[in-house]
Amino acid sequence: MPTDLLDIFTGLADTSDILTGDLSQYSVDGVAPRIAIAPRDVVGVSGVLRAASASGLAVAPVGGGTKLFLGNRPKRLDVVLGLRRLDCLLEHAPGDLTVTAQAGVTIEKLQSEVARHGQLLPLDVPLPSHTTLGGALAVNLTGPRRLAYGTARDVVIGIRVVDAKGEATKAGGRVVKNVTGYDLCKLYVGSLGTLAVIVEASLRLAPMPLEERTAVGIFPSIQDACDAALDVMRLGPRAMTMVDARAGSKLAGLASPPVGQQAALMVELTGRPAAVTRRQSDIQATFLGRNAVSVQVLEKQESRRLWPAVTDLGWDSQRSPQQLTVRFGVLPSRVAELCRAVQEASPQPGVSLGLVAHVGHGVVRATWWPANGGPALDTKAMALLVAELRRRATPLGSYAIVERCPAAAKEGLDVWGEGVEGLDLMRRIKEQYDPQGTLNPGRFVGGI
Repeated sequence: MPTDLLDIFTGLADTSDILTGDLSQYSVDGVAPRIAIAPRDVVGVSGVLRAASASGLAVAPVGGGTKLFLGNRPKRLDVVLGLRRLDCLLEHAPGDLTVTAQAGVTIEKLQSEVARHGQLLPLDVPLPSHTTLGGALAVNLTGPRRLAYGTARDVVIGIRVVDAKGEATKAGGRVVKNVTGYDLCKLYVGSLGTLAVIVEASLRLAPMPLEERTAVGIFPSIQDACDAALDVMRLGPRAMTMVDARAGSKLAGLASPPVGQQAALMVELTGRPAAVTRRQSDIQATFLGRNAVSVQVLEKQESRRLWPAVTDLGWDSQRSPQQLTVRFGVLPSRVAELCRAVQEASPQPGVSLGLVAHVGHGVVRATWWPANGGPALDTKAMALLVAELRRRATPLGSYAIVERCPAAAKEGLDVWGEGVEGLDLMRRIKEQYDPQGTLNPGRFVGGI
């Protein structure tokens, strides 16, 4: 392994772009890099990757750094490749409802730019002021509005990447009607930067709705809330999220949050004002028919303040370093059953469980915090809990992915789980794209 990394990268990037010394702030799950480089353009990214590959160095691409805890610990890490300087909005075509931007642009900046034309980027990711476009695509982040807009894979129409050897390639294009060749965009999105580094993307946009409201129902139990959610699916909500009392207590937008065994169901309605009013009346009647204790309707501005807070639940900067978050995916009809299984598996004394369920698409996040400043679960207890959760989730047809836990808890624990379908194919793709294991080695499914 080369000892003088400066010699390798000098000339490929401006000296002000290269950092050495104490790089603990760039650590990935406690593994610190030997050098951090922030190129100013795609040519610089290509040069860094070409040199790293030739020298057998491991590289971790980093955007806003808000999701570095996702995935397994890296097997090795030499270079952090910062992409925040690639922050240009390259093209916005309002008439075509498309936008093209570099990977370092934050989601908040993109939303602000397209909003000036009455449009929105259909990616409601957590922490949008810090989350970059490239980072959001690399981890395939989605929020409550996945119900209406799909995942990041459904939004991307074109992508530009730099592979492990430093070669830049494109897939897709800048127009929506693009049917030439394989859709490699879907391969790169969600690959956690293990196949190539995303440097640019083109995305489809959506018109900003004329009216937005949110109906909030407080129900005696999670089962009642989930039953109501399944009933209102036919009304075409843009987002629909259920929270238990612990998670609901963190939402300032709820005038009367759930308590005890209660649950809150939030349903976002959008469209023309008259149509929204009709569906609002139907939802209120449905809520009351499903034993709702109370029903509240948030008008446009209140509704707009609520949903970013819902999206950020479990991701915000105040999260405990000892937090454990596990994500499940199940059929909407089995969400209540899954939540019950999680509650039954949860250790009771001293640990607080919060549940957030996007019932319409079946994604459930369970988060455990130390209760009232008490001790957190130790690493052994976390491993045992995750094993029990997977044992209970599997018969329900659900996966159980550990999204966040202390780095020490990942020793001997595959956060993605075992027996992942298609793992052999994933390994073959990785070998084709990155045979030396240059990009994020070990962090993805099966240690890829």
